[in-house]
Amino acid sequence: MTRVLIVGAGHAGGRVAEHLSRAGFAGEVMLVGDEAVPPYERPPLSKDYLAGKQQAGALLLFDPAIATPGLRHIHGRVARIDAQARIAMLESGEALAYDALVLATGTAARQVSIPGSDQASVHVLRTIADADRLRADLLTARHLAVVGGGVIALEVAATAREMGVEVTVIQLDRRVMERCLTPTMSQWLRTQHEGKGVRFLSQAVVTAMDAATVFAERAGEDGQTVPADCVLIAAGAVPVLPLIEGVDIDTSDGVLVDAFCRVPGHPDIFAVGDIARMPTGEGARRQETWRNAENGAQAVARALCGEGESYDELPWMWTDQYGHNIQVVGAPGADDMEIRRGDLDEGRAALFYLNAENRMTGAILLNEGRQRRWVEALIRAGKALDPAQLADGAIALKVLA
Repeated sequence: MTRVLIVGAGHAGGRVAEHLSRAGFAGEVMLVGDEAVPPYERPPLSKDYLAGKQQAGALLLFDPAIATPGLRHIHGRVARIDAQARIAMLESGEALAYDALVLATGTAARQVSIPGSDQASVHVLRTIADADRLRADLLTARHLAVVGGGVIALEVAATAREMGVEVTVIQLDRRVMERCLTPTMSQWLRTQHEGKGVRFLSQAVVTAMDAATVFAERAGEDGQTVPADCVLIAAGAVPVLPLIEGVDIDTSDGVLVDAFCRVPGHPDIFAVGDIARMPTGEGARRQETWRNAENGAQAVARALCGEGESYDELPWMWTDQYGHNIQVVGAPGADDMEIRRGDLDEGRAALFYLNAENRMTGAILLNEGRQRRWVEALIRAGKALDPAQLADGAIALKVLA
């Protein structure tokens, strides 16, 4: 009987276990995670769950009350893995023998060295427990300081404002969500936040904090003090890996895998989700997205069941802030031509990005999520497009695709 060990019981790891069960996998599946709760989805943690509009049970990937033959959910942490002997040692001392290994350990909040950051009022947001602690503070806080300007930072800022908390965002980057959004959409989103009363300190470094204040500096300026009785550190994430012995694998920025989510040279080792560095047309990279966790898990389950089907994920992420849905499809380049359809000021628009050959590299959809399937078709087709037709809202994208 084949024994599959899944290290990491988050979204990706949980989905691998679920898909194996649904496929009728005849072997044993051991799912190891350091959270006591069953696997769950994380996007709501910074939005509806944080605001108290959604219960923890609604986040679960599957109903733990339903018996799953062959699945053993182990609450614990893997201390090290002997990949030659195919044995994983838990911190509890228990040894788990396996035939196939799935690494789904995801990422952790990037640690920062800031004097005062060890106070109870300073938070990160990666888990349900983190969200519970942050919500408890936001219910009594007057001013939240968010350190960072990425997706989680901006979603929490929007949620906190809707809860009536004053918010200041302190970020090192020049623009909000600079890694995800083009300058046009970044400016639009910042304007939405500022319209709700959010204050921004860009290109600023936090130097210290105490129970009521965050101290920040910008080059060439005097230091600034930001009132804050609650702080969120959202300065990015870093891959998490257990100690793996006995094999030579590339673990620089995650785990390098092939198109089947296998570690090259090791057909019995897989990596999936945020931890997996997947091959793309521009080299290997990680995708910290919901869809990558969903679809990558399916690819791994298929491979474990003996179905050889490669996995090719087109980047896609979304964020919901102040009732607006923003979706980013593909990977727009810094030098791409921007084509606009619709009106950003009216809150409904699509921005398309074309390279020098007029081929679509990506798009950003503002409250136009129904167009995503056609945008993806246009990107995958790789054909030259007429910018005038893309800008013409009277011509359906379905027609162009």
